[in-house]
Amino acid sequence: MTGSEGDGEHAVDVVVQVTLDRQTEDYLMRCENAARQCPEVRECFLMTGDVEYWLRIRTESVAAYEAIHCEVLSRLPGAVKGRAEKLVSAASTKGPNAGSRQQGHRR
Repeated sequence: MTGSEGDGEHAVDVVVQVTLDRQTEDYLMRCENAARQCPEVRECFLMTGDVEYWLRIRTESVAAYEAIHCEVLSRLPGAVKGRAEKLVSAASTKGPNAGSRQQGHRR
């Protein structure tokens, strides 16, 4: 898990890969619009390859992520498959801590 100043010591960062049923403009736009409506989605990347989107999500806890998974991610328009990975640490960032590795909390 990684935390960031101002986001709480126990914030949880998750990268979610989303595969859509179809790659039509309508499906892509509906999925992107749904992602924009969720404030916990910090970044949304349209990808090439087998996965259409990578989302970076930040929540206050694992329980909060589970709620977003049930209420938002599982209902993304056209989504047929999702895979979530919890971030351990940020090896590279652009910003105030650029060049320094941010250590995650270990349990």
